[in-house]
Amino acid sequence: MQPAVVLRRPLVLDDPVHKLGFTLLSMYFFLNYSRILDVTLPSLHLPLVIGLLLYAVAALAGSIQRSIATTPGKLLIALTGIMIVAALFGAWPGGSLKVLSDQWSKSFPFYFTVVGLCISTGQIARFLRTIAIALTVMCVVALWRGDNMLGRLMIDNSRFADPNDLAIVCLLGLACLAFLLSRKQKMLSRLAYFVMFGVCFYALIRTGSRGAFLGLVAGIVYLFWKASAIGKLKMATAVGALVFFAAIILPPEVYVRYAALFSDEAKGSDTHEALAAEGSSEARLHLLWQSLTMTITHPLLGVGPGNFAVVENEMAKEKGFVKGSWHETHNMYTQISSENGVVAAVIYIAVLLLALKATNRTMKIAKHHPNASDVYNSAFWLRAGLMMFAVSGFFLSVAYSDMLPLFTGLAFALELATREEIDRKQAPSAPAAVKAPMFPPRAPAVLPAFATSMRR
Repeated sequence: MQPAVVLRRPLVLDDPVHKLGFTLLSMYFFLNYSRILDVTLPSLHLPLVIGLLLYAVAALAGSIQRSIATTPGKLLIALTGIMIVAALFGAWPGGSLKVLSDQWSKSFPFYFTVVGLCISTGQIARFLRTIAIALTVMCVVALWRGDNMLGRLMIDNSRFADPNDLAIVCLLGLACLAFLLSRKQKMLSRLAYFVMFGVCFYALIRTGSRGAFLGLVAGIVYLFWKASAIGKLKMATAVGALVFFAAIILPPEVYVRYAALFSDEAKGSDTHEALAAEGSSEARLHLLWQSLTMTITHPLLGVGPGNFAVVENEMAKEKGFVKGSWHETHNMYTQISSENGVVAAVIYIAVLLLALKATNRTMKIAKHHPNASDVYNSAFWLRAGLMMFAVSGFFLSVAYSDMLPLFTGLAFALELATREEIDRKQAPSAPAAVKAPMFPPRAPAVLPAFATSMRR
């Protein structure tokens, strides 16, 4: 299958501008997502400064052009354009523009910086390690200094003030740590990654996010399907042990939330936590139907980004209720369709499917790469992470988060880097340089320069 984009000229891997950009990208992600500054220097706006430098260096290095040339890059730009138009003609333009400026404007550039600056499989592996470390630190900060909402873990006054937002990035951290555990390394490093995996897993289940939990279950099912007979036995043992220890260490109120997914007895309990969980399930179903109704009645541009709760409140009042639910859709797919229109939802889903296909293509061509095992494992675990995100999205309002741009950027950056490194490995040795004559002939043979430089 053909690659997502064909570059017109080979990249210079030792370009100092690209190296600086990659360093800034790693620093920006670590500082912005580890929340380490929250417990050290909360007043320091270092991520903002590094972010501005990152975009400037990315533009200087030509990275933006590289990522725009890909199909997902073009689709994300089109999606952003639709969101802006939907905001201008939505129910509350001011609120929509705030959602775009506070959330989406910080999220979708991730695709362009990752694709443009992660130009080798080695850099991508290092960036996955940075993500794993940053999110592990974030989990430690949450467990140490975080707050609880009905026993659910969160970090107040941050982008993780919603337990569901914290849970979805924990899934990304688990996928990255699983990749690191699959690599050949020293026993001490493997032990460290295993501990980090345990921390992220514990933080994930402490959030009480049933949407993220179902995404995790989907990932386990995918791994079980791919595993050998012995692998299936090991997985069954490991999952059984995790469920046993989780039931012991989870706070009762969080345990009740998960139990309500599977047990009618838990649903019928009259405890405050059980009633909250049951009410949450009923509210989610109501919000789903309302979002589908808005999609049908506003198919072109929706009601505007972030305007679902506003319009749902108006719909409730029209039916005689005092007020509406004042909640988001709890479904990222209908969140996009109801707030930005059907075309925007189709584009959003198309980007997600393209990312999954990119990981599949990389897994198929990995055998031709000099470091076949690392490339295959990175593509495999990115694919598993994408699947967990896609399933969780049916239950969480995370459409404007950075998960889709980041996952898609990693998937396509890995495919591009893998293809370029395979091409360099298979390319014939360059002939020895021939010194040009001092006085070339007056009528040289006509051969357009681009004919020899164009790549398949």
